[in-house]
Order: sequence, then C-alpha cells, then structure tokens
Amino acid sequence: MSDLKPFLENLRGRIVLSDIIRESVRIHKNGRIYKALCPFHKEKTPSFNIDDQKGFYHCFGCGAHGDAVAFVMEQKNMPFLDAVDYLAASVGLQRPKSGRLQQKTDKSIFEAMQSAMLWYQQQLKTTLGNRAMSYLEQRGFSAKVIEKFSLGYSPTKGLQVALLDQGFSTEQLIRAGLLVVPENGKLPYERFRDRLMFPIRDIHGRVIAFGGRILGDNGPKYLNSPETELFSKGHLLYNLLSARQAAKQQSIIVVEGYTDVISLHQAGIEAAVAPLGTALTEDQMQLLWRTDKNPVLCFDGDKAGRSAAIRAANRSLPELMAGHSLSFCFLPEGEDPDSFLKKNGTRAFNEIISNAKPLSDVLWEEFLEQTPLSTPEAKAGAWSRLKQILNDISDPSVKHFYESDFKSRLGKEIFQRNKYRQTFVKSVDLAGKRPRPGIKKAMGHKILLATLINHPKLVDDVLDKLLELDFADTALTKLREILVDSAELEDVTCNKLRHIISDDPVLSDFIEQLDAGQLYVHASFVKQQTDDQTALSGWQEVWHAIHIQPEVKNDIASAVRDLKASFDADSWERLRQLKQGEAMTSQAADLVD
Repeated sequence: MSDLKPFLENLRGRIVLSDIIRESVRIHKNGRIYKALCPFHKEKTPSFNIDDQKGFYHCFGCGAHGDAVAFVMEQKNMPFLDAVDYLAASVGLQRPKSGRLQQKTDKSIFEAMQSAMLWYQQQLKTTLGNRAMSYLEQRGFSAKVIEKFSLGYSPTKGLQVALLDQGFSTEQLIRAGLLVVPENGKLPYERFRDRLMFPIRDIHGRVIAFGGRILGDNGPKYLNSPETELFSKGHLLYNLLSARQAAKQQSIIVVEGYTDVISLHQAGIEAAVAPLGTALTEDQMQLLWRTDKNPVLCFDGDKAGRSAAIRAANRSLPELMAGHSLSFCFLPEGEDPDSFLKKNGTRAFNEIISNAKPLSDVLWEEFLEQTPLSTPEAKAGAWSRLKQILNDISDPSVKHFYESDFKSRLGKEIFQRNKYRQTFVKSVDLAGKRPRPGIKKAMGHKILLATLINHPKLVDDVLDKLLELDFADTALTKLREILVDSAELEDVTCNKLRHIISDDPVLSDFIEQLDAGQLYVHASFVKQQTDDQTALSGWQEVWHAIHIQPEVKNDIASAVRDLKASFDADSWERLRQLKQGEAMTSQAADLVD
C-alpha cells in the first residue's frame, strides 16, 4: 500500500475537505475552520471541527479523526480503495490499478519540489541571480514581498546535482517535472534555465509546480511545470491559499499572471489569484465560488483582454448556479494591474473593481456588438442567437431569470432603434366596435395579449412590438413569455395555448376574464371569430395608441422647452420632425378615438 503514497498526496492536495463533508453534514465557518454537529455520534452542540488547510477533521466529543478518505470510508461504508476511487473521480483522477507508482525512496516528490524552491531562492541571492533580482527591483517588488512569494532564480544548470546530492533520485525529479527526458535518448536536463522562478502551491500550501519567466531572449516568455501527478494547471489557481484568507475582507480578484498578483498584494489587495497559463477553466471557477460567490475578473483594456473576458463569460454559463456569478472590470487600454497601480494608486484600482460589470451586462454588450437589429429578419435572428446563449445555462432558475432579463433588454433596444420610424397602419374596417377613446395603458396591454391568445399565429408578426411592452403586472410578463415560447411550437392553436395558460394558477383568472367577454367590450376584434388580418390591424392600432403616441408627446414637450431656451435652427428642425411623427401617430390614435 506504500506505493499509493504519492497518489494519495496528490489527491489530498486537489480536494477541499469541507466540500466533501458538506455533502453529508451542514457546516458553518468559524474563523479558519468549519464546525458541525458530529455525524458519528449524537450531540446538540457542534464539536466536529474541519480544518481545510491541514486536511483533517476532529471531533472533540467522540474523538473521531481523519482525512477525506477516512470520512468517505466511515460515512459511505466503503473499503479504503473504493473511498480513494470515489474521491479521485470527483477531481478527474484515476488510481493506478497495477504496477509500482515509484521506486521506494526515503524522500517524496513533494520534498523534491520544496528542496528545489529553496535552492532557487538561494540562487537569487548569488551573483548568478543578479539579473533576476534587478528585474524584480525594477518592478518595484520589495524584499518582503519577494520572500512572501518565495521567488527564486534558476541558473542554466546546477539543480539536478544539488538535489541528487540531497538523496533524491533522477526518476523523482523527472516525475516532479524538474527534469526533461529528451526524445533522442540523451541524458535528462533541467527544465528551467535562466528564469525567474515563481513557486506554485496547492491548497495546503505545498509546492507542486513552478512558473518561470525568461530573462533572456531564448524561449517562451513564461514556462510552467508540465502536468504531473502533483500538478494539473486547470485545477488550481496561483496564490489561492493566501487569497482565501484575505477574501474574508476583500473580493477575490482574478488577474492574468504571477506578477499582477504580486503587485496587487504589495499594494494591499491580497485576495488576488491568477490562472496558470490557461484561460479560466470550469474547475477554476468552482474553486473561486467556494471562496467568493461573485469574484471579479480583471482584464487589460485592449482587444485581447476583451476577447479573454468573453471567453470566460461564455465558459461560465454551464457552471452558473443560484447566488453565484462573475463580475468583470476592464483597465484602460494599454494598462495592466501593475502599471495602473503605479500611475494611479490603490484607491483608483479599488474604484474600478467596485464598478465591475455583472456577467449579464458583459454578455449583452457582446451580443449587441455582434448582432444587427436593422431589419425584421435580423431581429428574429437576434432572439434566436440569444436563445443559443440561454441554452448554455444549465441551472433552470438562473436560465429563467436570464431569459426574462434578455427579453426585456431586447425589447427596449429594438424600440430605441426604431423610434419614430415605425410603419403605421392605414385606416381599416375593424368589423366591429373599435377601442374606446382614451384607452388606458393597463387595459391596452390586456387587449394585446388577449388578441394573441385567440389568434396565436399572429405572435410571429408582432414579436418585436410584443417584446417592447413594459408590463407593470408580473402576471402579464409571464403570459408574454408563454406567448413568445408558443411561436416555436408547431401547429399551435388557440385551444392548446389556453390549456397551457390555464395550468398556471396565476394566469387562469385571465382566461376566465377572456371567456366572460369583458375585454370584447373594449375591442371586438379580439374575438376568435375575427379573421387574422383584421385582428392584426386592431392589435397594431392599440399598440401605437398606448405605446408610440405618449413617447412622441413627451419628446415634443421636451423639444418645445429646448426651443424656448435656445431659439436656433437645430432646435426648430428637431421640433418640426417630431411634429411630423406626431401626425403619423395621430392616424392610429384617430382610429382609437
């Protein structure tokens, strides 16, 4: 069983004990630890403590003590290896089923990584590390912050000999990612050469990988450790352990790289993390949400930063859950966190963070930028594209509220773009009583929705205008959602639609009012017997009477005030155009009078 030791160390480094236990037990935070009623004996006062940093639980009542594997064994009545496999599957690992995992040595690869970090730190203080130290001083990093983040320097050679002298094997150094095995069969060589070194720690504070910044021109700017049994770059965040402690007073901020994190830390913004050479992954988002329900993603203000934000926003949609989201802030173009802090200070940076945009705003702005709304066909396509975005949201409750929000935004956007450019219907015979003079907005809304219930095939024809309506009654908003969804149903009929609406206890009253004929008193074209074209004309007239005319009158009043304040040609021309628009809306209004 000793062969499992490296795998178990890796597994414990990737899981969060409190997350495993909270699946079975209600827990609450108490300083650095979590407390709960012990699941292994009856008690009324919590004596069960969970320490994520140390990876152990302990009950002061019954003495139960162990790690995540022990908890799963006891709670789920599993044998040891089954419990290991259960936990491994939760973080995407697979326990080796046969063969030895490593040669038996007195030292583990965790110790190898720790020794490598110490050796790199020593080299930074020698003459070989002068260039690396000069770089850090130019960036304004203090000796205190250099020590805090255990920064070091890797010369072109020397690490392998130093660690072999300490008792580590070549195989261990290869498995740790410190040595590279050439494909041509030559001897292994050191992965990091002439680089400033950034140790990467797991959630227990153990060094499991390195990031190296080149100081010369030979090679990529940043080089990270490869995927190893200790390290998977998509499952961890740089500085996560320290940021979790600081997140009690600050929001978690996600920046692009190691030096950004260190610059923020030095400026007093210690709850900063960074992905490890990749775009933010789904697993990394889950890590963030365990600490902060709404972390802020901070991006450079250039095109690349905007693109990275959109990728993160889209990738987050399947992971969203009630009460958890992301916010986004963008620095001025050409700035990164370090340069912005140096020019403007911590207070200005915190102000940008406090004004971060919600995820919904970022998605909506990107949608508007990519989607034309100039033609009916484009508008119809716009809603289809929004639905594609919505389909990526897995959580039903989150999806529902995003759908409601996007429908409202789309309606308002379409209205603003088409203001005073609507096509107004000509006077037609409504084959019955016309809407009464001075029809109220609330009654007009009910007439519009009732017409579509009795004539569901018209929903497609008036979809743009339907989305623009701003209901005061939430029940009417819900009814509109059902009508919009019905447009996608094949062979939708009035009876089918009524059945769907009647199933909702909130909306069933509306159907009763409709059947009682109360709305027909105001507009008989609502009736089922009316042909679709007549019903459509009546619908459009009511819409214009309650929707366009008040907007035009408000703008005319504003234009008159402007003209009185400044009698110039521009003000006069604006008033003239608005008066023309009023005359057009009056054609529809006359039909209502």
